[in-house]
Amino acid sequence: MTKAFSDIIKTLLKGIKSDTIIEPITAAQRFSTMIESIDCEFYHVNGRGYVYHNQKKELVVIWKEDGVIFKNHQITIRTLPIIQIALSIISELDDENIFNQNKEEEESSSDTDDIWL
Repeated sequence: MTKAFSDIIKTLLKGIKSDTIIEPITAAQRFSTMIESIDCEFYHVNGRGYVYHNQKKELVVIWKEDGVIFKNHQITIRTLPIIQIALSIISELDDENIFNQNKEEEESSSDTDDIWL
């Protein structure tokens, strides 16, 4: 692994911020399901837990309202896929939030459209 690539991973391991408020338990549940695709497991309580691979702890993942942070980690071949899954979940949740905001705006504007006299 090149130094530049290693530095990028180390930066991402410091945490990933979300532009929107996310529900930590919902994010952790999605993460738990998606992490199985790389033969890992995620056990959490209220969004905070460990990623395991073959019953060995890989790292701590903490889902918060403003994103996700990682702790107690060593860089392994699974580190980047774990980060990619977390990024994917944050992106999905951001997209869902934007969709819901747009839908609410459309509904509120359509309610006022009928008021014109």
